Amino acid sequence: MDLVELKLTVSLHASNRYCEQTFGLNHSGMPQEVGANHIIVACFHAPVKEEVPVSTLKSHHPICAQVSDGPTDACFAAASRWCA
Repeated sequence: MDLVELKLTVSLHASNRYCEQTFGLNHSGMPQEVGANHIIVACFHAPVKEEVPVSTLKSHHPICAQVSDGPTDACFAAASRWCA
């Protein structure tokens, strides 16, 4: 995992924690914009949160093949397809 991926992973976790602490455990967050000293976070109601095996996500998008791929566009697409 390179530095950019690491920063994105940390901001994903921080966004989720922020939304859960602000709006409750049934909320999640996604960073929408990252500035020099701020992150714009979109919080949304998430009635279902579930751990999904990477192998399942890979079946929806073959480039999402390992945990370190989590913050990539491929894994976001795979998760969207899994949710649909």
